[in-house]
Amino acid sequence: MDKRSYERDRASLAERLRETKKQAADIESAIAGLDAAYALLAGNSPSPTQTTTRAGSDLAENIKKVALTMDGEYGVKELVQSIEDAHPGIDVARSTVGGILKRLEKQGKLEITQKGSGRRPSRYKVVQSSQNNNAGQLRMAD
Repeated sequence: MDKRSYERDRASLAERLRETKKQAADIESAIAGLDAAYALLAGNSPSPTQTTTRAGSDLAENIKKVALTMDGEYGVKELVQSIEDAHPGIDVARSTVGGILKRLEKQGKLEITQKGSGRRPSRYKVVQSSQNNNAGQLRMAD
């Protein structure tokens, strides 16, 4: 096996692993939704805090903090890679990160520098005032 084949195969396996982790996260989310629906039907209306785990809430907040401290132009892929490089035990679904970036853009904390289309993803940049307000606030949950 040459280096090129190795790198191609490794990248392919890494992508399959990311997709599998995303599928697992989607299934966990579906189970939580099913549990909440069952609780509603059974007359045990769950509060919004019961349907969102504390770990999930912490993760979302930390993704926002990382997103608002990124330098230059970036997309979902770079943000996910930055989080996973800095915190090897953290697995982040691209769909989760994409949703958070869209919300931050709607809140005016990020601006779209290149609108995504087809397979080309959107690119974002931190609005200067947001970057200054979030400097030094990053703390990843264990």
